[in-house]
Amino acid sequence: MAKATIKSITDIFAKVSELDIKDFDGTSVGVKLKMVGTDSKQYRDAEKKMLPFAGKKITDLSSDDIEKIAALKKEMAISFIVGWDNEEVMGAPYSPEFAQQLFSREEASFILGQVEEFAQERANFFRPNKK
Repeated sequence: MAKATIKSITDIFAKVSELDIKDFDGTSVGVKLKMVGTDSKQYRDAEKKMLPFAGKKITDLSSDDIEKIAALKKEMAISFIVGWDNEEVMGAPYSPEFAQQLFSREEASFILGQVEEFAQERANFFRPNKK
């Protein structure tokens, strides 16, 4: 069995992966989000905003700090999303501004949970080994 020839280490990375969004009972809603993972520049830029809170105990945080952290966590999750395939269901073509507006809504938290879980799994962003 011949191994695939890799010309560059970036040949094994999937720049964008797709997450099929599910509703509360696990049924697809008919939208695939195009996503980048935790190794992406988008995520690293969003993550830097959390640095002022790094190493702090929850007991040392003000309620204002806790609200800022929650908003930043949501922003970090949204930073994974770089597109979608069903504009009709989503309500508009993808734009970072529309994604921020849409997914900042409290009722979108179940989707952001799926986004965070998918993005944390690095294997979702590597191409499978071709034999």
